[in-house]
Amino acid sequence: NTKGIQQKQLPCRVNFITSAYFTGFDICEPYHLIIASDIKKQHTIVSELQATQIIGRCRKPHKLISINFVYSFTTKKIPIRKLAELISSAEQEIEGLNCIYNKFTKHPLLKEKAITLREMLISQTGFSGFNFVKNNFGGKNQISYLNIDAFLENQRTKSTVFKNKSYLKKYFEKENYTVNYSSRTPTISIELKDEEKIKNEFTDTIEFLKTKPDKLTLRNFMLKKTGLPIQLCKFYIDAVNQLGFKDTIIRLEASNTKKKIQELHNALIAFYVDKTDFIKRNILHDFPVGKTFTNSDEYEKQVELTSLRIGSIEAEKFSITKAKKLIKLFVEIKKTTSRNKDTTESITHISILKVVSHNPMKFKKCKPKNILI
Repeated sequence: NTKGIQQKQLPCRVNFITSAYFTGFDICEPYHLIIASDIKKQHTIVSELQATQIIGRCRKPHKLISINFVYSFTTKKIPIRKLAELISSAEQEIEGLNCIYNKFTKHPLLKEKAITLREMLISQTGFSGFNFVKNNFGGKNQISYLNIDAFLENQRTKSTVFKNKSYLKKYFEKENYTVNYSSRTPTISIELKDEEKIKNEFTDTIEFLKTKPDKLTLRNFMLKKTGLPIQLCKFYIDAVNQLGFKDTIIRLEASNTKKKIQELHNALIAFYVDKTDFIKRNILHDFPVGKTFTNSDEYEKQVELTSLRIGSIEAEKFSITKAKKLIKLFVEIKKTTSRNKDTTESITHISILKVVSHNPMKFKKCKPKNILI
């Protein structure tokens, strides 16, 4: 956000990212600079060259009051890839992609999947998050020399700059900076502290709910909490009358993240709130137990038909994405195999998707009384 920067001066303390490929701000005032780089976090790695760019944002005649470069290093051996090896890898990848693409485009049913498949393969190749092949404006595969250069620079930084504790000290001394260097061994990382805090909050909330608190005690507890404890309490309030105390606690103990408890809560509401009963009846009608789909395309088509049927009645827009999420709440579908006889009377096994249950969450009340379409 650049709105707060007036006349090249900082309005307050700021964090910013700089790069050789983007324009940075010139700051025309003296300030303290802190640069942080963690070798374990790819997106935070700052080389000595990038640090020089960051320092250079303070424009003359102004000078930085201080520069603090906080970084971690590694003792692990870094495998070195050479330029010729990377280019050769990209050429082989392009050859394979073209072969697959050409084969797919020759068949009318596979043609529309060809581009999607190619993009998926490209996204899954490369090294350390760098893809060496890209699609040009004409839709053809070509070598991404920019990404190769970026990979080589990242490799150099890991194997040289952060492989030696004192590399940056020596570098900046050669650049005529006055350098004070010290090494610290952290006792525990911030991430571990956060994980420990969440774990303790989860355990404390479960133990509190096991006491069967009354409404006033529960409300006072929630007023002092945020995040996961609030989500656990909200589910407890909605679930205890429907599922019973014991079943509610068992489910809470298995939901130790906000995502898990939100999914469980959504499922509870979907099964027990009356306004969703129409949606539930249609989904169970379209996906009866035992129904099979020979492939994902057949399943997708059924999802589309179901979403259209519900959307034609519901006032709000009912998308395919929403349909998929709701189907997972009401219907358990598993990948399995089935025996199939071909024209030669030989028995083969094919992969299928099969509806195995109408109660994935194992709720006590699930099946609607009537199917009304």
